[in-house]
Amino acid sequence: MRFGSVRGLRVQLLLWTVLPLTFMLVAVAVWSINIHETAMRELVAKLDARAARLAAGHLSDQLSNRLVVLDSLVDGAASAGDGTLDALFDGGIAFFAADGTLEQAFPSTKNWDVRPVNKMQAGQSVLSMSHARQALYSPLFIDPATGSEMLLIGLAQEDGQMVMGAVSLAQLGEPGVLQLTNTPSEVPRNNDSQSLNVLISFLVDSQGTVIYHPDPTQIGLDYRPHEGVIAVTQGRSGATFHREKNGQEMVAGYAPVNGPGWGLVVQEPWETLIAPNLRLSLLTPLVVVVAALISGAAVTFGLRNIVYPLQALDKQATAVAWGDFSAVDQPVGGVQEIDDLRRTLEGMTRQIQRYQTGMRDYVAAVTAAQEDERRRLARELHDETIQSLIALGHRVEMAQKALDKNPERARERLTQLRTMVLDTQTELRRFVRALRPRSEEHTSELQSH
Repeated sequence: MRFGSVRGLRVQLLLWTVLPLTFMLVAVAVWSINIHETAMRELVAKLDARAARLAAGHLSDQLSNRLVVLDSLVDGAASAGDGTLDALFDGGIAFFAADGTLEQAFPSTKNWDVRPVNKMQAGQSVLSMSHARQALYSPLFIDPATGSEMLLIGLAQEDGQMVMGAVSLAQLGEPGVLQLTNTPSEVPRNNDSQSLNVLISFLVDSQGTVIYHPDPTQIGLDYRPHEGVIAVTQGRSGATFHREKNGQEMVAGYAPVNGPGWGLVVQEPWETLIAPNLRLSLLTPLVVVVAALISGAAVTFGLRNIVYPLQALDKQATAVAWGDFSAVDQPVGGVQEIDDLRRTLEGMTRQIQRYQTGMRDYVAAVTAAQEDERRRLARELHDETIQSLIALGHRVEMAQKALDKNPERARERLTQLRTMVLDTQTELRRFVRALRPRSEEHTSELQSH
């Protein structure tokens, strides 16, 4: 084997070492970029989740504060006519009897007749539970008097009486809180500078319907397919990556708002978060394609010169095992070592053929010797043993005839008959001894001694 041979194994090993190392370097570069991007994704997800929790926590506090006020009204610690309550309930406060009859309202009762009091739903509140009272919330509705979105917050007592307050979203601080997370920014996209909302926030109800969005056209839409909305309607908080219908990937943080079962979602486009220098990672697919082409060429070369020849050689060896010794006569190609292996297999096949020829000759000779020995034994048995048995039969008849007429003569014939039987037994023992294997004959001799 020559070192400089292109088909030599050493050259092939060098080729198969350089190419994998090159591909490994590309893979490490791509892996580093992916690790960095993954770290950024985790960081942005944590920030958005934190922003969602803070905003949801603020809204929860606003609702909780209003429940505290309603609770104090029930206990008599505060007066509904107090003007300071207008800062909390700009839609007024009302008291209802156990049968649902409006007993009194501040500042007036004219707006309460058209409000969806009968659509109040039970919510969660630690305060109300501790007092054996139940917090109730209405769906958002457009107040006929003010034309603004309004929310009813109620606190039901054990006897069925209820105190209820109406607060607009504007006074609740919801738009203001959400605008803290809605950050408009000039982001160039496709060489076209547009004003895009880098970070937007919206609210959904317990059914996944949008009840607040910076884009008014989105209010009322069903957002249940949104991964963040699915999670937040189940009472979970966190962050996820969501792909819009237009294919744009969004990172979304979400958190539930305690009380009415709302969910707050903060999301932003992922691609606008990537710094310009990190966008060079978009060239990664091109680098991967080039590396894949080079590796593909190397793999193709390896398949044609190593794998396929080895597979062909394996088929030839299988054919030889089934008795087709001519199968290894055809070259299989490939590197020099594979061809050398085929030649070695060919030499082994020729040697096996010679061994088989010798074995056939040996078996034929042994078979002929066995047949000769059988013929000799058959001849001896016919010429000696059978003739002796026939003579014994004649003498038995003669002894039987002389037994009554001449007993003395009969005894002589019986004596001769016994001598012939002993001679026949001796001859049979000789035949049997000749038929025994050498090992058994030696064992018999040892036992006799």
